[in-house]
Amino acid sequence: MSLSIHSPEIRDDIVQHMLGFVSSYGWSHDALKHAVVQAGFQEQDAWRAFEGDLDKVLQHFIHMIDRQMLEKLQLIDLASMRV
Repeated sequence: MSLSIHSPEIRDDIVQHMLGFVSSYGWSHDALKHAVVQAGFQEQDAWRAFEGDLDKVLQHFIHMIDRQMLEKLQLIDLASMRV
């Protein structure tokens, strides 16, 4: 079974691809369209991925990097670190 374009894993993948286009297009619909295609979907699926709302893309990006940070913190012995 394939994942939905609305699943967190697919949205993570789309945002990861989008980061490669942000320097050229900014956080724009053009960058989102390119990212959706690179993630294996059709260009018109860009509207479905985040309901056409770039604020939702940015919110997902922020939550994604927070999750990544917390995962990496699990690997560090913070108690042994000096202040």
